[in-house]
Amino acid sequence: MRPATSWWLIVTSVSALASCHKGANSSVDAAAVDASADAALPDAGFRSTSMWFVGDSYLEGAKTYLPANFMGFTQTVYAKVGDTLIGRAMYIDQAVASDARGVVIQLGINDIAAGTNQAVLRTRIADTMDKLQGVACVGWPTYPTKIVGSYARVAALAPILNSMIRDAAATRPWMHVVEFGPEMDADVVRLRSGDGLHPTAAGYKLLASMYAAALVTNCQPR
Repeated sequence: MRPATSWWLIVTSVSALASCHKGANSSVDAAAVDASADAALPDAGFRSTSMWFVGDSYLEGAKTYLPANFMGFTQTVYAKVGDTLIGRAMYIDQAVASDARGVVIQLGINDIAAGTNQAVLRTRIADTMDKLQGVACVGWPTYPTKIVGSYARVAALAPILNSMIRDAAATRPWMHVVEFGPEMDADVVRLRSGDGLHPTAAGYKLLASMYAAALVTNCQPR
């Protein structure tokens, strides 16, 4: 049974310029917001209503839309523009150590764009997924491949990263591949922003809803 009121905890961390983003300002912000007590919450059989989100600039953009998609859930968000699996490892470890019902890992594009050895990156992705085996619902989104402009060099790398994510998830039943990449590639006019890599507001809104589909709609207790 859930309490009469729920709380959202949103913790964000944004840094300056990194390999796949331009012109971000450093800031740290923490806030607690009272959630709707009337939200329909499919929590039967789960150990908690805690959702964690750890990621890069895609999560930074999507976080605005998390409250509407995760009403009634506690939300802990660590988003940093341009960050990598190694850079966000401490927050992934915190999610593992918590009582999280669900975790989204929105990472990988900055690793591969920065030239991380692909065999090493494949191992890091698999090891991260293994760390999260005890979490009931884990989502890892793919990235778009129709990338243009100053980020065009990443276009050939994104399919490789997506294959790494899909391949590792295929043998780990607790993993949900969030296929955002194909969705954005199918509607670049509406979903891809002018910088050629990042989503528009509509794209970020879709991404947040896909997080919810993976962690709520399409996930059952284990």
